[in-house]
Amino acid sequence: MLETQSATYYNNQRRHKRIPVSWPARIDLGGVGVVTGVVRDWSEGGLCFEPEVGFFEGRFLHGLDVAPEFRRDDPVEISLVNTDAGRACLIRGSVRWTGYSQAHDCAAIGVEAVAA
Repeated sequence: MLETQSATYYNNQRRHKRIPVSWPARIDLGGVGVVTGVVRDWSEGGLCFEPEVGFFEGRFLHGLDVAPEFRRDDPVEISLVNTDAGRACLIRGSVRWTGYSQAHDCAAIGVEAVAA
């Protein structure tokens, strides 16, 4: 499990400027399911995703079910949802941290974008 201080550490180690955004998105949980949420910031190197569902110790909570734990370097796919056009943009990346984002005051997952 990645600890909360990992999020703080990673946020302090950013190589690229963050741009605050509020983009509806979905994250693929590796075949287990899809969680909706919002991308809270974007940079050349990646993004910060806030899930709409609960989040505890590196795991998304689905009601009473718990999804598999996210670990550093786990591959993920995030779809940015454009509700006006009815389209989505797919971003492939890997988990860098899970935990509390002080910048956005929420539980979140940090994703490093991977070049396609």
